[in-house]
Amino acid sequence: MGNKNSGRRGWGEYEDLSGQRFGRWTVLKRVENNQWEQMMYLCECDCGWVGRTQAKALRSGISKSCGCLKNELAAKRIKKLWAEGAFTK
Repeated sequence: MGNKNSGRRGWGEYEDLSGQRFGRWTVLKRVENNQWEQMMYLCECDCGWVGRTQAKALRSGISKSCGCLKNELAAKRIKKLWAEGAFTK
């Protein structure tokens, strides 16, 4: 199954992350491992989207949201550039 830090532990031995927040994710419950036997959790984003996320991605901060955060930051950058006249000829 893997060592304690690999994220590949069995159901019998794992840290339950249910109820914890990681960025915009709220962990709902532990779900079955993915096809590579990595520990997965069902999470809900602040925007309302629900999806499966790897435990190691939550703990390391790689996964902060369902993608809505990335979209919001990109929109802010575009609006700023537009206001500065970056898109005018």
